[in-house]
Amino acid sequence: MLFFLGDLHSNFNDLRWQIENKKITDATIIQVGDFGIGFNNDKVDNQLIEELNLFLNQKNINFFAIRGNHDNPKYFKGNHILSNLKLLPDYSVITVDDWNILLVGGAISVDRIPRIKENGYFKDLNIDKQVYWQDEIFTYNDDNKNFINNLKNIDIVVTHTAPSKCNPDNSLGFNRIVDSFARTDSDLKNDLIEERKLVDVFFSDLLSNNDIRYHFYGHFHFSNIDSFGRCSHILLDVGEFYQFR
Repeated sequence: MLFFLGDLHSNFNDLRWQIENKKITDATIIQVGDFGIGFNNDKVDNQLIEELNLFLNQKNINFFAIRGNHDNPKYFKGNHILSNLKLLPDYSVITVDDWNILLVGGAISVDRIPRIKENGYFKDLNIDKQVYWQDEIFTYNDDNKNFINNLKNIDIVVTHTAPSKCNPDNSLGFNRIVDSFARTDSDLKNDLIEERKLVDVFFSDLLSNNDIRYHFYGHFHFSNIDSFGRCSHILLDVGEFYQFR
């Protein structure tokens, strides 16, 4: 069985409950970012990862996650690949049930200003804790472009954010949450628009050599399915399981 899973935001107890409640075993779960790792010190976070890995091992579940904007990017550099829990670097490719899957994380936090201030508060108190990381954003540089231009036979793409044509359509305006944070972050709306334009470029390059049939993403905290051409763009809500058949 193959499942795709929405944002977790560190709610690993709920993840365990859902796996138990749905009786999921002998499966693969691919999580779309905002896994929720990095908000504690390294000792605590590594213990959380190891405990979750043990649980997944007992269920014979392979779990893959990419970074969201609520993750410390250092955990997604390829150094946290456990037996059953694998925190993947951007532009990883995996194959599950003969489906070739490309995974790319990253997105802008709408609440970045208060989180930056909170980082400063912890630093002033000499507390080893962070809640925001400057390198949270979606990245598509020349090296990534070269990789994508030479990549073939990809069937499924998993990202945290999404191309501009996908829901929510920012050309129609922003929701009240974004409007609220934009009052103290004058660059926020423009940065959000530009980031999704960059995802557009990534998708355009990818589609030139690949017949993408499915795209899964999270970040926006609601469910939606759009179809453009042969590709279904599936937005997963927080904690939402989607069984792929």
